[in-house]
Amino acid sequence: MSIFDGRKIVLTLHKDFILNAWAKIQAKLEDLTSDNSSSLQFEIQVILEEMDGKGVDISPLKDLLTTLFELATSYDQARSTLSDKVVDVEKSQSFLNAKKHLDLVLIEKGEKVEKLSAISQSLKEAKEKVKQLRALRGIAKKEVEEIESKVSSAEEEYRRCSDVPLATAYDLADVEMKKQHLEATLKNLVNYNLCLD
Repeated sequence: MSIFDGRKIVLTLHKDFILNAWAKIQAKLEDLTSDNSSSLQFEIQVILEEMDGKGVDISPLKDLLTTLFELATSYDQARSTLSDKVVDVEKSQSFLNAKKHLDLVLIEKGEKVEKLSAISQSLKEAKEKVKQLRALRGIAKKEVEEIESKVSSAEEEYRRCSDVPLATAYDLADVEMKKQHLEATLKNLVNYNLCLD
């Protein structure tokens, strides 16, 4: 084997090493989010240093990753500062007063929702009762119509019956008059003297 071939083998091994190292960095970068980007910085830098020692120029990749980690560090600092500010605001008296007021408003809202729910339920029950009363009113109207019809029939029958005594009284007077006439005629017959002379 010649020296040239040996260098070729070493270069191929270096190339394979660098490609494998880059594949590992890519795998780590795929799982990277803005919240955990700074946590992988040390691991990736160790791999980059190993890659750099193999005689391959990876400075553009190093620059990109350095920029990424600087941005991640800046993001972490900004997020930490914001978190501190949020804690400070949450501890401030105006925030506590606003939170207390919000809690009171939420309690009042809950009470009103509960009251509204009770009123809504009462309204539903009242609507159901009105519906039942309307049905009963319809039945009562029919019953009233039937009773009025019966009353009307009874009044008509009463009128016919009340006319009967009047007719009977008239007939009675007529019979009485005929009786008197008959008695008068009978008396005349009894008193009649037959004169055959």
